[in-house]
Amino acid sequence: MPSKLSAPSTLGEDFSGNWCNQDAVASSLLESVSLVTPLLEKFFVRSVAEAIAQLHDDELKARCLAFIREESQHSRMHQQLNARLHAYLGERSAGMRLLESLLNQSNRRLSLPTRLLLTTVLEHFSAIFSKTYVHLSGPLNIEYEFARNLFFMHAQEELAHCAVVFDLLSRHRKTRQIERLIMLLACAGTGVLYLGISVPWILHRKTGRRLTTTIWLLLRSLLSRQLYQQFFAALPGLFSFVRRDFHPTDLTDLPTSAHP
Repeated sequence: MPSKLSAPSTLGEDFSGNWCNQDAVASSLLESVSLVTPLLEKFFVRSVAEAIAQLHDDELKARCLAFIREESQHSRMHQQLNARLHAYLGERSAGMRLLESLLNQSNRRLSLPTRLLLTTVLEHFSAIFSKTYVHLSGPLNIEYEFARNLFFMHAQEELAHCAVVFDLLSRHRKTRQIERLIMLLACAGTGVLYLGISVPWILHRKTGRRLTTTIWLLLRSLLSRQLYQQFFAALPGLFSFVRRDFHPTDLTDLPTSAHP
């Protein structure tokens, strides 16, 4: 895994094509994730930065500052990739506008402990996605080196980030299992809604705005056995967050051979 990434070349990296597994839906999914990442990480950094102002644990504060630095680096790298995506997508999707509105409302209306719980749940989702991605990183064939290294680096670091935010939340308040479950389900529903808007929107542009082709590719992907195998394999880890004795370190049992 590289410690430093080079910016995507201005030549040759045409993300309007099928650059992940030569599959339009897989490429559209990773683009949807990349496009929303800077927006989410801005929310994470703001919440953590506000919380550490009230923190008196030097060790946890150092971990939080490292978290802020790494999330900020992730955002910068994804923004470089997203600039290439916007070159062919043009406008932002309705899914992006929806999430931006919801996060702005959360910043204005939710208390700091509730925003920390929201951040913790979103980081948990990111960790589950990252764990799945790292396990699949062998079979995945990402055409462009910058994107391949970026997603793998981000996935590896994200697995540690969820523990930082979880420990920070624990310093501010104890959360009940029902609170965790409600926030988990709310985030899951919002995530499905975002992907349900953004993936078809991107896919429609990849197919040259051919509606029939877009629908066929979506249906073929939704009927894939592998999709449901991955979904059901991820469920135990996802809902482990609700356990009374849960800690994010339980999620880090990754194989050492995983590498892009």
